[in-house]
Amino acid sequence: MPRALVLAKLTALTPGRQISKGDWSHLRGLELADPDFDRPATVDAVLGADIYGMLLEGGIQCGSPGEPVAHLTIFGWVLMGTLSDVSAQDSVTSHHVSTLPDLQKDLRRFWDLEDLPDEKRLTPDEERCEQLLRGTHSRDPEGRYTVRLPRRETHLAKLGASRRDAFQMLLSTERRLERNTTLKQKYEEFLTSYLSLGHMEPTPTKDEANKETYYMPHHAVVKSTDPEGKIRVVFNASFRTSTGVSLNDVLLPGPKLHEDLWLVLSR
Repeated sequence: MPRALVLAKLTALTPGRQISKGDWSHLRGLELADPDFDRPATVDAVLGADIYGMLLEGGIQCGSPGEPVAHLTIFGWVLMGTLSDVSAQDSVTSHHVSTLPDLQKDLRRFWDLEDLPDEKRLTPDEERCEQLLRGTHSRDPEGRYTVRLPRRETHLAKLGASRRDAFQMLLSTERRLERNTTLKQKYEEFLTSYLSLGHMEPTPTKDEANKETYYMPHHAVVKSTDPEGKIRVVFNASFRTSTGVSLNDVLLPGPKLHEDLWLVLSR
């Protein structure tokens, strides 16, 4: 048994605007199921392909290529073909039961809403970070790229004093190294290598009072299961100053370079 669904509204007016009605000789004298097919009207029912086959009675009237084709049904003759505006020069038309441009538009709009955007939308902070990267990066004579730290523009991102607490952490680290001569030697080798590679340099004492300075604590991390005893020096940029603000709080992280986990799983 055919199944019927009752809806408040099927489609918009179909056709969406008036179309041109041509003077086709092969259609003269035919009793059309909808004589006013060229005018926009409401759609009372939409029939599926399983029902449409039961309505055909076998009659067909064809004209020249590009002209509508008439099919005989129990309701009368229905036309099928392409649509054209009423202002078009070519008189080509279609019965509105065969083409629903408004429905196609709604379906296309639905898929556009459901489709995931190709371009990532950046937040204002992420856009500013991208602008700072493009505007301040350069290449030094040795071929290395340098870039300014992307800092937030807010009065809340104000670094305070950090030298005293960082100095106490340094003394604690030195006491720990004194108890482990092997770890102390590797730690000194690491810092010497950093200094020789130019990753760090001594800061003149006279400039410390004239600049906003952040002292970053560091410590060694060693894996007990590593037979070679390699160390990794960790710099703690989350260390908070006297204002409760750390270097990580001041700097912009920039946009994420990896995809969200839910996107990967949904594939």
